[in-house]
Amino acid sequence: VVTSPANLQITIASLPPGQLFQGYNTTLSATGGAGNYVWDLVSGQGFLPNGLTIASNGTILGTPNLAG
Repeated sequence: VVTSPANLQITIASLPPGQLFQGYNTTLSATGGAGNYVWDLVSGQGFLPNGLTIASNGTILGTPNLAG
C-alpha cells in the first residue's frame, strides 16, 4: 500500500507585530507534507526586517533595528 502525504499547510495565519528595538521571537508552524520541515527564505522572494533571522526550525528571532 502506498499512501501520499497530506498537502502541506502553513498553520500560522499571521505573524505578531514587532516593536523597534524590542526582542522578537515567534515560531512558524505547518502540518502535512512529508518528513521534517526546514524553514528558510528563498533568495529574491522575501526578506525579514533588519535584525531578525529565521532558524531552520521556523523560529524568527532577533531585535528589529530599522523601522519599515
